Amino acid sequence: FSSKPYKLIIVDCDNTLWGGILDEDGCENIKYDGDGVGQIFSQFQLFLKNKKKEGYVISISSKNNEKEVWNAMKNRGMTLQKKDFINPKINWEDKAKNINLIINQLTLRASDCVFIDDNQLELEKVKSKIKNINIINASDPLKILTKVNSDPRLFKHKILKEDLNKYKQYKLKSKFEDISKKNDHS
Repeated sequence: FSSKPYKLIIVDCDNTLWGGILDEDGCENIKYDGDGVGQIFSQFQLFLKNKKKEGYVISISSKNNEKEVWNAMKNRGMTLQKKDFINPKINWEDKAKNINLIINQLTLRASDCVFIDDNQLELEKVKSKIKNINIINASDPLKILTKVNSDPRLFKHKILKEDLNKYKQYKLKSKFEDISKKNDHS
């Protein structure tokens, strides 16, 4: 176990960024902000937003309808918005496949990445298909903040100027990759 900080944090959406299942519960009924468990999800998003400010790259791997995810974030006034994520993969594909795509597009190693999901089965599938990836089980919303706050790889002792520019660098790299792919197909 290395104490070197992660570079990439990949999260699921349903029951990880908010409470409930967007496709089943609808935007207005997912738990976010307000009282009770919804408050925990907004605090978790604030934690992730702060990690982004420290130079961590944030992405999504979620089995969901992408348009509905962005609409939910916008309509519910969530802390995290579309612009905060690099190379998000929101579709009905295998999560391990999507996570591999994200890692490869950013030219990172699996060991530089942590995947946070509430579904133990998904976590085990990802761990079996991607060697050296780090995982955090978010199945208990009451414990997720304790888990992320106690993971030493989610804290940088010193934030360098380069760390603060990482997000912009990865965003530019991501746009360049997209343009290259479009040109290859034309």
